[in-house]
Amino acid sequence: MEIVNSYLFKQIVLATNIAETTLTIDGIVYVVDSGLVKLKEHNPKSGIDTLTKIRIMKAQAIQRRGRAGRTQPGKCYRLYSQYEFSRMKSEAIPEIQRTNVESVVLQLASLGVRDILQFDFMSPPKLDAVMEALEHLQQLGALDDHMALTEMGRKMSEFPLDPPLAKVLITSASLHCTEEILTIVALLSTQHQNLFVNSKKVRVLANEKKAQFNHPDGDHLTLLKVYNAWRLNYYEREWCRKNFVQYRSLVEAGEIRAQLSDMVESHGLPLLSCGRDTVNIRKAFCSGFFRRLAKSVVRVKGGYSTFTNETALIPQVVFVHPNSSLFPLSLTPEWILYHEVVKTKKAYMRAIVTVEPAWVKQFAPKFVSRMARKYPELGNI
Repeated sequence: MEIVNSYLFKQIVLATNIAETTLTIDGIVYVVDSGLVKLKEHNPKSGIDTLTKIRIMKAQAIQRRGRAGRTQPGKCYRLYSQYEFSRMKSEAIPEIQRTNVESVVLQLASLGVRDILQFDFMSPPKLDAVMEALEHLQQLGALDDHMALTEMGRKMSEFPLDPPLAKVLITSASLHCTEEILTIVALLSTQHQNLFVNSKKVRVLANEKKAQFNHPDGDHLTLLKVYNAWRLNYYEREWCRKNFVQYRSLVEAGEIRAQLSDMVESHGLPLLSCGRDTVNIRKAFCSGFFRRLAKSVVRVKGGYSTFTNETALIPQVVFVHPNSSLFPLSLTPEWILYHEVVKTKKAYMRAIVTVEPAWVKQFAPKFVSRMARKYPELGNI
């Protein structure tokens, strides 16, 4: 949220949808409702999470209107017609029906639920979403062939992270890079895409500062570089201001890192550092994000082909996000892993790290062998 002073208004608040229900600010008189919201949606067929811009529901429109005039008379200006409002759906789709359910399935397994397909959900997720979650958890080593929780699955379920991130953190101990992975995972658990200030007024200077942190091996190492520089400068707010970095995001990441560090130690995992060698850091991400492997497409500038689902008719083509440290496109490597996909006019990958395909085969041989049936390039790894 950003508050800007004005001689016409006491304050202007530019807010995300968190302000619909969670946040109330006194003195708000007027609300301008765009009628749009960005929601994360999971496609079980492609295996990709996307952040998509969609129309809001009636319940959301009513919540937004309710922000105006809480403590005095006010008005809500809706940037859509009465007819569009009448055609809106009444209630939002339950989150469990539109997002990845791997964490839910893993928690149910940790509670001793064996037949998850028959579990009585209040808002049942799609069957193919549950099937995909079970398959992925098997590939991660969290479930065995009989869908029973493994020792790895038990450890993963005890971390407040998505299963792939939990697997990366646990694997990092054997690769002697726990300290670095703790930092990167903590940053990925925040609004990492907003770590750098990108205001139009200071964009040129901000991009120059950001370029100093860009790492040739990708965004994960760029995030690590930023956090380490902040730490070496005694966690100062002033350092963040000079380098156009969001202080609040780094503080949040620091708090998450401290909590995860305590949990790592409680599991008896060693807190080790790999120093400047990034190979093991990138290998660790192969252990959890092998399904988000992508290979550059020669015929499409900046395009990458995904290998997420063997039933897909054609591989999905995704692109490097302009905010990535691997942008401009002349720097894009052949093989990468991505954290998430955001769809606007194109499907853009966020949080990209370079990898060697042999590392993916090392940590997920069954996944590679299955996908190689459809994608011959994987068979040559």
